[in-house]
Amino acid sequence: MKLYSVSDEYIKYLRGKFPRVYSNKEDARTHTRKYLGVVLAIGEHNYYIPLSSPKERHDYIIVNGNKTIRKDSLIVMRIVSRSAEVEELKGTLQIGTMIPVPDSEIELYDVDGELDQAYKDLVLEELIYIRKNEDKIIKNAKILYSKKKADDKNNRLVVNCLDFIAAEAECDKWIYDHKDEKCDLDEKEGGKIDMCRATEALIEFGVDKHLIDLICKKMTKGKSIEVIADEVEENCDKVEAIYNIAQKYLPDYDVDKIYEEMKNLEERS
Repeated sequence: MKLYSVSDEYIKYLRGKFPRVYSNKEDARTHTRKYLGVVLAIGEHNYYIPLSSPKERHDYIIVNGNKTIRKDSLIVMRIVSRSAEVEELKGTLQIGTMIPVPDSEIELYDVDGELDQAYKDLVLEELIYIRKNEDKIIKNAKILYSKKKADDKNNRLVVNCLDFIAAEAECDKWIYDHKDEKCDLDEKEGGKIDMCRATEALIEFGVDKHLIDLICKKMTKGKSIEVIADEVEENCDKVEAIYNIAQKYLPDYDVDKIYEEMKNLEERS
């Protein structure tokens, strides 16, 4: 697992619908960073689980007169450092406020490029915990998602967490509304698709209806060319060729029409 940030624009959009979504705090950042978090796949969506700094009210409890770190729950995992019998809470993973995110709105955090050494050391400690507990993080997130989807009203923690299904609908709406803005290679040179490059790729790699359909489905989720190529295990140039032509058929991808146009390009060459 790695750490990512989410774009300010998407966070603001989602917070307009769900105020409990963590704010990126654009006007009050100690570092140039936004909130950081981990990303995992649940169903058809990628989910971002935000990291948070320890909170006195929520993360500690008094036991026999001593301040004690609370135990993990389904919605919060606490990142604890232990040395010489001393426990220190470094941060928390807020699973209960995880959000669905488009690929276009997440950015990999470069921990090696962090200039604040103290903050870098903290992040590295958090990463060690996250990687050691990756299976548990994924398991808890999927359990919580399933319980919320099943509308488990007997579990107070589940009732109070984010409505994931409603959030997914807003995520899909964002993807649909921003397809033209977020496509890296949809238009080139004065708004004309680079058909020469597409044609060269088609000649070399051929045309496959099933692959066209698969790529189009992934495009509706806002996935980039590079991500799609990796997921379908195909050459990036071949995926790019299909991707560029398919952009002309937004919002409803007609696989047959895309296929015919690609065949025509191949034959004309």
